[in-house]
Amino acid sequence: MVQINLTVDGAKVSDDVEPRMLLVFYLREKLGKTGTVIGCDTSNCGACTVHLNGRSVKSCNVLAVQADGAEVTTIEGLAQDGKLHARTPEIPWGELPGYPLAPPETFADPSIYAVEPQGPVMRYESAVINRAAEASEELQPGQVHAALVARDGSWVTHGVIEGLMDVDGFATTATTSLELLVLGREPSAMARAAARVAEMGGGFAFDRGWSAPLEIDGLIVAGGFGRALLVEKELTRHMAANGYPFHDPLYSLLFASGDFLPEVRLTPRGVLEVKTRTVLEAPSRIDTVPAP
Repeated sequence: MVQINLTVDGAKVSDDVEPRMLLVFYLREKLGKTGTVIGCDTSNCGACTVHLNGRSVKSCNVLAVQADGAEVTTIEGLAQDGKLHARTPEIPWGELPGYPLAPPETFADPSIYAVEPQGPVMRYESAVINRAAEASEELQPGQVHAALVARDGSWVTHGVIEGLMDVDGFATTATTSLELLVLGREPSAMARAAARVAEMGGGFAFDRGWSAPLEIDGLIVAGGFGRALLVEKELTRHMAANGYPFHDPLYSLLFASGDFLPEVRLTPRGVLEVKTRTVLEAPSRIDTVPAP
């Protein structure tokens, strides 16, 4: 153990830490500064940014011992009376071009989600990092069908996700690709969840269970930051009840279709091996939607 002495948000602190402990874990686990978020596990996102002696750094890239003698300011340190002092900008969402979803019946056909044989397998090792795994003829324990469906219902990318959730049917538009992500073991349950999301104009939906709309383009909650926190809290609770094992379910959903994180992702181009940019399986056209 190594003793460190530093100032965090104006308060002097002293602790014994492991030499390899990252500053982000020290701030969160030792000091309770949970506003410093572990967002991506790859040092890409910047959600863990703090000020170190007045300079912005990603605290996941800094060892706690490197902050010895330093002054650290977290997001909590920028608050006034427990609230951020900067005003939230007013954005005229209604005047901006949107990303509409096709009608619910477009996504309500179970055949969209039933695929044989199984597609490429993406095994999750953390909230956002996955690895390619060996495919089999049938779903294995801990695996679900995964479908990324175009918002207009014209195409679908099929795969299998392992180690994320064990659920009959779940769907969301909270994706970096802006498309509809549908997960589940039962195609009919997946179809019902997808149709429910479309009914709301976007959001989160478990088949015959909890759902919540994302009113602004299926990506953002209307009603302010407080309501957004409540929706995320409920999402976290329901995903955990369905076997989600990691710390940040929203990031897992957002980046499931991101084409910039290792190793294999569902994307509009198909199932993509990110490092080599190889398409392992191309998307399929959905026959129920007329060709343009």
